[in-house]
Amino acid sequence: MKIIIPIASTDQDMIENYSRIKPLVKLGKKTMIETFIENFKFNFEYIFLCKKHDLINTKLLKVIQKLKIKKK
Repeated sequence: MKIIIPIASTDQDMIENYSRIKPLVKLGKKTMIETFIENFKFNFEYIFLCKKHDLINTKLLKVIQKLKIKKK
C-alpha cells in the first residue's frame, strides 16, 4: 500500500504569518510533517508530492529525508 501526501500547495497567508511553508511550521518541537508521520505510523510507502521550489529553497527535503519511514 502507498500513501500519497500532497504538500505542494501555496498558502500565502501561512507564509506571511509564519515565514515558512505549512509542512515546516513548528508544532511544539517538531514540524507539521514530522508530527503527521509520527502520528500515523503505517507500514506503507509514503509518496510526498512537493514543489521543486520548496525542495530547493527550504529545509523540506532535509526534513523528509530524516523521517523514519519505510523506504523502497
